[in-house]
Amino acid sequence: MQKGCVAMKLSVIIPVGPNDHDWLSLIDCLKGLDRTETEFIFSATSPITRNEDRAIYESFSHARKVSWLVGKTGRAVQLNTGVEKATAPVLWILHCDSIFGSEVVNEVSAASIGQWDGIYSRCPGKRKGTTCFC
Repeated sequence: MQKGCVAMKLSVIIPVGPNDHDWLSLIDCLKGLDRTETEFIFSATSPITRNEDRAIYESFSHARKVSWLVGKTGRAVQLNTGVEKATAPVLWILHCDSIFGSEVVNEVSAASIGQWDGIYSRCPGKRKGTTCFC
């Protein structure tokens, strides 16, 4: 496990819009999350077409549970698609242009095990037994 990682069961859901390449920058932030306890779901409107993008995605996917879903356009539809695919009891929904450091990873980790400090927007997930950070 990398420094700053906290083991937890977490599904990270990222909607990717048409011609949106901001997810490439988000990958660096996501690398700090535990490889074995976290699944990453990119809910996109099209497949990855650029070779350099595919190489970054494949490198990130190595030894991680990562999905690239292709579905209909629309943030709500894409989020629902990601939530339906998610298997962890805690959901973290991110925008492609989200940028955060290891302190956020540690805070989300603590919140996922019930150590709430009031800084999160928490709502019950659509599936029974899930919690969602937005």
